[in-house]
Amino acid sequence: MNNIDLMNYWIKSSDEDYKVMNVLYKNKKIVIACFLVIYQ
Repeated sequence: MNNIDLMNYWIKSSDEDYKVMNVLYKNKKIVIACFLVIYQ
């Protein structure tokens, strides 16, 4: 895996994490949503 592939992987995974974080927050799963914010 070269650097471009690695960057694309991290960008894609962070976009997915952000979507999950928003769903968790809307469903009052605040602690887990905060973890994802810190994790990113």
